[in-house]
Amino acid sequence: MNKALKIGLIVIAVLVIGVVVWRTLIMPPSINEIKFDDSIFTTQIKTQSVDGIDKAKSFDKAQQNFTSMLQDINDAEFLENIDHNEATNCKKIIAQHFAPVLAAHSDSAFAAHEWNTSHLDAMREAAQLIIGTNVLASNSDDLKKLKAIVKNVNDYHSALSFASSSFGNCTSQSEVNSVTSKARSYNRAPLNNCTSLVKALNAVPQKAKDALASYQSAQKAKAEKAERDKKDAEERRKKAEEDEFERILNGGDNQQHIRDTYHE
Repeated sequence: MNKALKIGLIVIAVLVIGVVVWRTLIMPPSINEIKFDDSIFTTQIKTQSVDGIDKAKSFDKAQQNFTSMLQDINDAEFLENIDHNEATNCKKIIAQHFAPVLAAHSDSAFAAHEWNTSHLDAMREAAQLIIGTNVLASNSDDLKKLKAIVKNVNDYHSALSFASSSFGNCTSQSEVNSVTSKARSYNRAPLNNCTSLVKALNAVPQKAKDALASYQSAQKAKAEKAERDKKDAEERRKKAEEDEFERILNGGDNQQHIRDTYHE
């Protein structure tokens, strides 16, 4: 190898080494290569999720802390202490921690013989929020339970509203049958664990029958009155005809006028 070529290779090697050193020590890395630490707020949320939810001694306490942290996140975003992306990420963090706690609690909540409506509504609200964050795998058991919470609470309210109806619109036996069938459709697990709801639903068929009987009685009374009115009208018509016939037999108005004049 000639001397010029050796010198050329040495120069190239030095240049390559110089570029590497320059990029490593002098040129700053690209933005994608920089790893930023979590903000103080996000770090606090992570710590609070473990201490306030995972380590909570009761479901009520875990739910209270979840709700409190959610409010803190919303307040921080509203005050622009954190941006929307960080707020969304923080909501996902607390959702991941609270989801299994809520899913496990739903079993005992729905197994109770009496249901607390406000408690159920709070469970549904939390379940909907967690579902909306999309942090749970689509086939996870927790997600299935959270969706079941939403459905069961919605059906519970529908059943309560239905059972409290007067059913005054039942005007036929087919409508009574329809109402009875709908009441029975709500008699499913876990709704049938709620004693007061089951009692209210069981009363629906009789309420529908009573409503039909009341309607039929009113219709009968209406028909009887119409028949009486018709009979009275017919009697008045006959009486008028008889009076007119008698008047004609007595000579009518002119004859009466003549008799009156003669007596004068």
